[in-house]
Amino acid sequence: MTDANGELWDIYDASGKKQGRTIQRGHTLQPGEYHLVVQVWPRDSAGRFLIQKRPQHLKYLPGRWAATGGSVLAGETSRQGAVRELAEELGWTVQPEDLTCILEERSGNALSSAWLLECDLPVAEVVLQTEEVEEVRWASSAEIRGMVEDGRFYDYGKAYFDAVLGKAD
Repeated sequence: MTDANGELWDIYDASGKKQGRTIQRGHTLQPGEYHLVVQVWPRDSAGRFLIQKRPQHLKYLPGRWAATGGSVLAGETSRQGAVRELAEELGWTVQPEDLTCILEERSGNALSSAWLLECDLPVAEVVLQTEEVEEVRWASSAEIRGMVEDGRFYDYGKAYFDAVLGKAD
């Protein structure tokens, strides 16, 4: 959900229970308050993941590679947010049941979930949201781990990558 001032997020407690309040993106959550964040990992039949590069003009992680994803809007579930992010950033329409949750974790003030999408869609069918995505490509688990090591890929943490990328090893 958005209002005239931008995105609204539902506020959750540490156990994932909705608190009945919202906060506008950019405002500070209080200690013990969380919002939902999703990452979507499309994986092809060769076991490669579709990754995306963020444009240089962005304030957060400019020029870095990462998974498709973002914050879940007020009124959405994590799965619905993942479907929306795929549509917004890559132009792909998928059904909610096409996604499998492979990881849920608390990180900072976010309740984060990683979703796997098994698909063999060609990169040529991607319609980039150029404000947020500069480029996409398929990459193996080993390539992604190497990109993390040399600072080109956002580091979600070792346990995260072991859970997500280990699904393709």
